[in-house]
Amino acid sequence: GVNSADDTLAAVVSAECKLAGLADDEIDASALTSALHGYRVGTVGAIRAALEPLQAVWPFDLRQHGYVVQFFPRGGASVETIPEDDLDARPAGQPAGVRITTAREIDAQLPRRVTVRHLDRDREYDTGAQYAERLNSSAVNERVLDLSVVLTSTEAARVAEVLLYLYWRERYDVAFTLPPTYAHLEPGDTITLESAAAGSMRLRLTSVHYTSESTLECTARYADAAIYSSSAAGGGSAVTGSGTVRPIVATSYVLLDLPTVSSKQSGPSFLVAMSGASGWPGGVLMQST
Repeated sequence: GVNSADDTLAAVVSAECKLAGLADDEIDASALTSALHGYRVGTVGAIRAALEPLQAVWPFDLRQHGYVVQFFPRGGASVETIPEDDLDARPAGQPAGVRITTAREIDAQLPRRVTVRHLDRDREYDTGAQYAERLNSSAVNERVLDLSVVLTSTEAARVAEVLLYLYWRERYDVAFTLPPTYAHLEPGDTITLESAAAGSMRLRLTSVHYTSESTLECTARYADAAIYSSSAAGGGSAVTGSGTVRPIVATSYVLLDLPTVSSKQSGPSFLVAMSGASGWPGGVLMQST
């Protein structure tokens, strides 16, 4: 039988990790509570390739947390507020440096349009496509994502809009150094930096490097919880399936012992009469030797 109920993202992620060799006590995906209609894995490959389509639909991060691989969604609350005086941490005697370094991707490299191709739940899992476009930009690139995830048209439109503005929001790479008092921070944490020049900045840590001087060299990107929610509505399909799977109609047959009525019966053969109930599409009679 086929279970039509939605599964959870945590269950699918855990199942994929187990196929890669991880045990139950090495996986913590309990925070991934989103409902998942369906997910197709058609080839054998790296576990990363299996998780990236799921990350695109439901943005989440993963990290090594102790002896556990931890999965958690983005857009969470800030776990730490860091004052400006704690930036540019360095051993005593060294001259002061730059507290915050920012690099920005040029607009021409960013997508103007993001198109999401998906398995459309309302079209009997045929391929559907929804897009989001940024009009007030000089960018001309289009990014197309083929996702083997079952979505409705509205869900796919919202994924496209979230990804579009996520690419533009995260075009800045922010680097800074923290003292060892912040050693509890891990990649994926959301923090708030206080700066007299730039004000309060909400960032998502992308990497944390522990140096030999016990300082933390961090890189981060701008984070905004509002980006991960969308109210976009997808365009409905002009053609949809019936959604009903009809049962197979039983076939009855009779072997007719009749005189030859055709030259095709010149060899040993039988004529066969076959029939079925209403909706019978025909049948094939096969002999097992």
